[in-house]
Amino acid sequence: TAERLAYIGARLPATFHATRSVLKNFSRCGLDSTVTSLLELGAGPAPGLWAAYEQFPSLLKATHVEQDHEMAELGRHLLRSTVIAQRIQSVWSGQPVSVLSDVAKHDVTLLAYLIGELDDDVRCRVLTSAWNSTGVALVVIEPGTPAGTRRVLQARTWLVSQGGHVAAPCPHSVECPLPDEDWCHFSVRLNRSSLHRQLKGGTLGYEDEKYAYVVITRSAVPRCQSRVIRHPEFAPRRVTLQLCSGDGLRTQQVTRGEGADYRRARKVRWGDAWETPMGPNEGREPRV
Repeated sequence: TAERLAYIGARLPATFHATRSVLKNFSRCGLDSTVTSLLELGAGPAPGLWAAYEQFPSLLKATHVEQDHEMAELGRHLLRSTVIAQRIQSVWSGQPVSVLSDVAKHDVTLLAYLIGELDDDVRCRVLTSAWNSTGVALVVIEPGTPAGTRRVLQARTWLVSQGGHVAAPCPHSVECPLPDEDWCHFSVRLNRSSLHRQLKGGTLGYEDEKYAYVVITRSAVPRCQSRVIRHPEFAPRRVTLQLCSGDGLRTQQVTRGEGADYRRARKVRWGDAWETPMGPNEGREPRV
């Protein structure tokens, strides 16, 4: 139990913030107001529910699959006295995700920090079960490492082959245009409490959680025109954006003379969508 409590103190904040950042994509897709049920596989103490509660105002039911009984009990304990428990009916299942069965369809299925813990053959079975249990969208989140990104891309490829549609982060469904030595990932910054700093052995009052993800939907939904895949470069009177778009990788410079676009560019951050049509200050790499 001490190990599980340590996990909740050290890792739960980061997984919650990463999941919340990913679920914000549902607003762009126009799906956030239609989600009524969530299936969380490898749920742990259910940080996915906490994130989904903030994003989906119509959420009424959640099913959490977690075979670690003590971790599931901690999740139940954390939920009991919250407003989340008052609005959302939570059902917990202790069956292993590798033999998932008898799970009804849910609007959103969440695989957060799970598939990296599974062998290849088990991972395939879990993805199949997850997709079969998904009514609207399947979300896969992994650590933002080269290995984590590869797992996300493998899941993306398989899900597209099953008829799924890439909703985010990619503005396209074709092969990732990044070279082999690079990888697509994003970051979210979260504040650390004093306990959090003690558990992590850190001195900073914040940490940056790197993550990779994909959102796959049953039906085609609006996608962003481009995604910011690096920290923007800010210079006097100019912002340079590294973008992934439907036409491949490109660089866009937004200058002060572009008015409203420049003001938006000053606020854009790594991982954000970027909607401005390509202008004369852009450079393009060949389409992949």
